[in-house]
Amino acid sequence: MESLVPYNETVSTEVQFAKALEKYKFDLLHAKSNFHDQDQEQNTADVNNQHLQTQAQSSSPFDIVQKFADIAAANAYSVLPDQLSSNIDDDVYDQDFTNWDLEMKFWRLVENLNYYRVFCYENEVFGKEKEIGELYAILDWLQYHSAGEREHDQILKDQLGNEDENGNGDEEEKLLGTRSKWINTRLSIENGVYDALSGKNSNDQLIQEMDVDAPLRSGMHVDAKDAELDSKNFQAIYKLVVLGEYTDAIEFANETGNHALAVILAGAISFVEDDDQVMELANEVEGEGNIKLSASTRDKTIWVRLVYKLSKNTNLDPNERLIYSYLSGGDISENLKRASDSYEESINILVRQLLTYSELQKMHLNSFVEFTPPAPQANSMKDILNIVSNSLGSRAAEESRHPVRILMAAIMLDDLDPIISDLNDSTNDNILRILVHASLFLALLRSPQNPEQLNALITLYISKLTENNQTELVPLYLSFIPDERDARETYSLILASITDKEQRRKQLEIAKGISQSHQQSPLPLLQSQPSSHSNEDTEMVPIDDVEQDKLVNVLRRTVERVMDETEEYYNPGNEPFAIVDSGSNNDENDSLAAIDQVDLKLSSAVEWFYENKMYKDAILATIIVIRRFLLNGKLQSLKSFAKGKNFKQLINEYNLQNFSNDSGVEYNGSAALPYSFSSSSTTTTKFVPEHEIISEDQKLELMDYQNFVKGLNLISEWKEFNGNPYTGPNVGASLDKTGHVLNNLLDTWLVDLVNKSLNSKKRKKNNNNNSGNGNGGRNETKKEDGNEEDDYGDDDDDDKLILKQFRSIYVPYIIMELVSIYQNARSLDWKYITLALKLIHSVAEEESNDLLQCFKESGRLNEFLTKIAELSTIACERGVKGLYCL
Repeated sequence: MESLVPYNETVSTEVQFAKALEKYKFDLLHAKSNFHDQDQEQNTADVNNQHLQTQAQSSSPFDIVQKFADIAAANAYSVLPDQLSSNIDDDVYDQDFTNWDLEMKFWRLVENLNYYRVFCYENEVFGKEKEIGELYAILDWLQYHSAGEREHDQILKDQLGNEDENGNGDEEEKLLGTRSKWINTRLSIENGVYDALSGKNSNDQLIQEMDVDAPLRSGMHVDAKDAELDSKNFQAIYKLVVLGEYTDAIEFANETGNHALAVILAGAISFVEDDDQVMELANEVEGEGNIKLSASTRDKTIWVRLVYKLSKNTNLDPNERLIYSYLSGGDISENLKRASDSYEESINILVRQLLTYSELQKMHLNSFVEFTPPAPQANSMKDILNIVSNSLGSRAAEESRHPVRILMAAIMLDDLDPIISDLNDSTNDNILRILVHASLFLALLRSPQNPEQLNALITLYISKLTENNQTELVPLYLSFIPDERDARETYSLILASITDKEQRRKQLEIAKGISQSHQQSPLPLLQSQPSSHSNEDTEMVPIDDVEQDKLVNVLRRTVERVMDETEEYYNPGNEPFAIVDSGSNNDENDSLAAIDQVDLKLSSAVEWFYENKMYKDAILATIIVIRRFLLNGKLQSLKSFAKGKNFKQLINEYNLQNFSNDSGVEYNGSAALPYSFSSSSTTTTKFVPEHEIISEDQKLELMDYQNFVKGLNLISEWKEFNGNPYTGPNVGASLDKTGHVLNNLLDTWLVDLVNKSLNSKKRKKNNNNNSGNGNGGRNETKKEDGNEEDDYGDDDDDDKLILKQFRSIYVPYIIMELVSIYQNARSLDWKYITLALKLIHSVAEEESNDLLQCFKESGRLNEFLTKIAELSTIACERGVKGLYCL
């Protein structure tokens, strides 16, 4: 199915609708903010009164739907000049205009009908009274929005007379035709008198009296030209009546000499509710549905009976009988035939019949029991819609299948749920857009009966926006999801797919903008129902309807989602892996080419923490990412992830932020949050109480990683140098710096953390062997919940064992790379061969370091021995002196 509404070339329809929603939210929240400010200075009674006034003055949900209608109307109007100035196919033009025009009418229906429904809800009007009021609202909408018919009838009114099919005719004859009833019959009668005196034959079939009832009394007829003109007049009056233009119809009837019909139409005005009476309908209800009988009730009943009898008189002109059938709710078969080309007019006729019948039932008196109104063809709005849609072969039935008219029918029945339930990814984008905004409007009026369905609908629309590269609109619609957890899940799914830095920055900027503009939560606007999820949402920070906290939750869930999705990918198992450290540090394209998409997705996810200044989360997530890369030999990914980051500065920012929180100082617009990430697991993410601050061990581990990355970057720089002569004024200094950094890594990298772990395990073992403890030698403390807890947790031991594994993997790597650097630097100075041999010798000093043990555990000892042989061979280039030089 093709798109119903083409996108605007400059601003898309989605953006226009989103702006209308955003303005409503901003206006309403601004009004609430002003109310809370005034709350501080007024007593309770004054505050309640002021609150009502504030709500009355603030933005109304009906402002939104009015704006939606204006957008559709403007786009419908914009089609017109395009068609006039181009060679657009007429069918395409008609389709575009029809789609926009129908959408405009749809929003007007949503506005009118729900305005009445809100009135009924607030005044507790239900049952038959509510149904009648809704029928009047629908009829009023049908009549008002038949602009094309209205314009056509005005042409008929202006040009009525003895014109030909092209509208040409004698102006004087037209004037006589509209001002004088049966002028041709009158002339024929007068001429007939003279004809009789002269002995000529006269037309004895013409009426002899000129009152309106003469044809019915005598069984005679009027002149054929008068009958034809009458038929045209009745046709024009009927169309005005169907449009609800009773005043114009009365005026037109009087101008054409149909004064009796004008009197009948005056009775219709007193019977049919006008726009104001639609809203006052509920006021007729007293107590348990008792009706207040007005003085005009008898008159209305008599009027309907009179008009109904006229509709049964077959001697009347067919077009005149159409008027009486419509007004009395009688046999409308012929009316429906005439309306078969129009969906709206067909519904109009059926609604009017049902309304008349319902009104008669409501106000029927015993003194008129002899008049029994005919049963309507439809007993409900649902029956009416089915009759029209099932009128096979009619244009009205064909029009009823238009997607927007299907939505109109759902609004009339106040039941969008079946349509929403059938939505899927293949649903037309514009139908989805209309449904989403209609559902949001209805949810703003009253609590949604099915909040989960509303969540799913908004989520589907958000996915469409994402597919169409309109993610900047996503935060706005997420703020309308009643359940915060559902909103978080949806948004995190979208954010998790964003890896581009500029898109990430833009998305975060939009989300922050909504947070800063809407200091109060938008969720109460939808009067959300209790969440279907468990009350124990331990995965995220409990929030107090603060937008900033919601954003924090979303970002945490985003990172957690990516962590979970990629966890299996980074599970090394027992399979050996190769250390990947390729690409150039100076060429960003080469660097990224060596990184697979999973690494990029994981790295990009953590960037949300950095950009939102969530320092603790950034530290813990960074540790997890680095551990994953190290466990899989992904050094190129590690360097790319660390590029542009200063882990020392990150720790300093965390320390400052944490100090500010302890001092009661707010940051990022909110106070300290009670939950955050934990890196106690190597590959997964957990959440722990916020008061469990970043430990000194975690800070030390992160700094060790920064030093390691610094060493890796130096190694990469020297790899680029290979094959080129080591010449230049600064080469020696650079070599010395590289040697110093890498040797320091060999001596200190993760050593303190690993040693601390080993010492802890020794203390734990000694305590377990102490039989005098009374509890098996375990040093236990009581937690607040009464459970016992060890001083040394298993997770802590696992962390340190992993760090020890890192030394086993990467210390040999550093040694082998540094030996190669020294080996290649011999062309600059032979002393680097000496430094290489000293480095090899230090590995053998098993009593003072763990270098040899690392080679053994990594399985690279044979490779190291091979390297020693190679270096020894090279050293022999200068003989024994070269081998043993200092």
